[in-house]
Amino acid sequence: MVDAPHASLKSKVVHEAEKFFAYFIYLWILFGLFSLHKAIIFQPGHLVPRLGFACFNALIMAKVMLLADDFRVGERFHFDRLIFSILFKAAAFSFVMVVFDLVEEIVLGHFHGKDVAESLADLGGGSLTVIISIGVIMFFVLIPFFAFTELDRVTGRDKLVRVLLTRRPNA
Repeated sequence: MVDAPHASLKSKVVHEAEKFFAYFIYLWILFGLFSLHKAIIFQPGHLVPRLGFACFNALIMAKVMLLADDFRVGERFHFDRLIFSILFKAAAFSFVMVVFDLVEEIVLGHFHGKDVAESLADLGGGSLTVIISIGVIMFFVLIPFFAFTELDRVTGRDKLVRVLLTRRPNA
């Protein structure tokens, strides 16, 4: 019986690591695509540094999402329809990510001797329209992620993954 708490702790650690890895991969792909798009339009010669920054940013944001998940962000209300839970979680997490992004820009700006307005100007010009646009984009890119995670939760852990990865019989 001594191994039961250890096994439980090990399974929790593995589960948290799997969640972190899923968050990280999804965000790295998204941030990488955003960086690629930005580099193609604004700075064609600076692709590699931007992809490295996308990786670093994905690590940080994956941790932020994991913490938000631990604090049960997006689970305050119970909805009868799964779609509303998915949309609410996407909205809540996009809000958390935008707020974290704003705070990150302000802190980084502070270390570079900039005031708040100058720091926010580094975030796409710093206008409210740009900040809202970032939030709307994050909302829509998080919908498929939370659709998958919520469907996986409802169907039973890893059943959806097995269904998606199992070879279909020939029709």
